[in-house]
Amino acid sequence: MTVQDLIRQKWYVPPGEDPVRNEVVSTMADMVHSIARGATIPNRARHPLGANEMEVCVAKGSSGLFMNIGDYKNRVVVLGFRKKSDGSLGPAEASGKIRMGDLLVGINGQYLTKLGFK
Repeated sequence: MTVQDLIRQKWYVPPGEDPVRNEVVSTMADMVHSIARGATIPNRARHPLGANEMEVCVAKGSSGLFMNIGDYKNRVVVLGFRKKSDGSLGPAEASGKIRMGDLLVGINGQYLTKLGFK
């Protein structure tokens, strides 16, 4: 299959226009660069998920997640979602995995219980 054949496919997204691929490429480039400099990649042991916890991966895109969050009893809670300027759903709501009232335990490996809410 040639590059031109790939471009004709319905699922094809040109480089730079897929937020998930962009995030993966950026992360992989950082890792390769770090290894080339002799650094080791930290083994981030994940916190075991509780019975009512789940891990969600959402690409935020250039404009964010379009998610409203707030403080409830010193916990970060999802208060709701905003629509994009074109009226479409933002990434968080479109994922279908995050709902209003959900408590955020951590973001990008950083536990929110140890951070002050701002």
